[in-house]
Amino acid sequence: MPVKRRRAKRIAIGDELFAWETVFAHGWDFFGEVGLMVDGVPGSRRDWREAPETREAWNRLGETFLAERGDDAAEWALKTFGRPRRAD
Repeated sequence: MPVKRRRAKRIAIGDELFAWETVFAHGWDFFGEVGLMVDGVPGSRRDWREAPETREAWNRLGETFLAERGDDAAEWALKTFGRPRRAD
């Protein structure tokens, strides 16, 4: 019998970057993707500007985001959090 493939429990970085994109740029999750990923609630309208998960995501994904999209694409995150810091 064939072995059932298991879906990775961790979300791929590209998918995670895509979900956080509008939050990093504008401070708001326009499409509810972050809410689905973090809270498991589709279309969640939680205010991500004050959420601790936002700073953690910025520090973890910010360097990759800036390398791919540039400083202009992350205007809100740069103004709010500054340059991303690696959590060591």
